[in-house]
Formats: sequence, structure tokens, C-alpha cells
Amino acid sequence: TININGGTFTAKGIKASASAGGTNILNINGGTLKLGETGITSYGSTSISVNVGGNATFEATAETLPVSQSVNLAQDVSLTIKGYVKFTGVVSGAGSFIADGEGVVLDFGNANMEAFTGSYSVQNGATLILPAGAETGVSVPEGCTLKLSLSQEQLAKGYSSKANSPVSFVTREGDAVTDNVNGGV
Repeated sequence: TININGGTFTAKGIKASASAGGTNILNINGGTLKLGETGITSYGSTSISVNVGGNATFEATAETLPVSQSVNLAQDVSLTIKGYVKFTGVVSGAGSFIADGEGVVLDFGNANMEAFTGSYSVQNGATLILPAGAETGVSVPEGCTLKLSLSQEQLAKGYSSKANSPVSFVTREGDAVTDNVNGGV
């Protein structure tokens, strides 16, 4: 178990080793987590459960900060994103993700968002990428971008967005599909 209770923690990444076995825990109760290209990952069958229990910041110090492990964001807690942070594990909880600024990308395109009941705040030119189906009721202000990540099945059948903002579509691999301000492909 690693506990971060404020301050700044800077590293290339946090990676659970195969010898650790089972589930490892990273508790973040405030502060800033600055990570590079290794991000938050694990070897083999080991995993890291990331619990955010206090307002905190994830900051990418490389081109992309990958977070392939489960993340739980507690109610009334906000997690601010700086840089390009890509979540690909299970995201749960009732907190708030904040992406603020030009060049900031909050990417959930390949994440499992079924257990997330919280909110997103996208401001000042930031980009939000969600898996198709997770965008119901989401709106982003003018100058920001909302992209939906489509599975091959959704792409083949066609998809109509339920967002309150214009959207762009990308494949799960990140390739652009078709921009359509009416919210469908």
C-alpha cells in the first residue's frame, strides 16, 4: 500500500511487480501525482487499486500518462488533470474530474465507465474523450472538444450521441471516424 497525503510525488511511474501478487493499493488523499510514460500499471495478474479520497491532481510529465488500473473517485472529491491522461481500467465513484486548459486531454476512450456516477468539468480548450454510451447529458463549453470512442460494432451499426454538445468520433484505437455536429455516424 502506498499512501499520498498531500505534497507532490514525482516518478516515471508506479508499477506493481509480479512478485507483489494480488491487488496493491494506492491511496491519494490530496496532493499532486506527477508521472511519466510508465504511468500506473502492473505486470501479469497483479493489479493496483487507486483510491482518490481527497482533492488531488494527476499530471503527465511525458507525452501521455497511462492509467491502466482501476480508479475510484470518492464523492465530493475532485481530480484535476494536467497534460494527456489516458484511463483504460475501471473508473468508479461519484467524484468530479476536472480538465482545464489548452492541450489538456482527459481520455476515458477505452475505460469501463459503468460504475462512475460523478461528473466532468472541461474548460478553457481542454478535450474530453468518453466511451460511446457514457456521454448521456454531458456538455462541454465552446472552445472545448468532446470525442466519443466507438467499438467496431458501434461503428458498423451507426451510433447517435446522447451528449448535449457537438461531438467528434474516434475508434477505440484512436483513429478519427467522422465529425458530425448532429451527433451521429
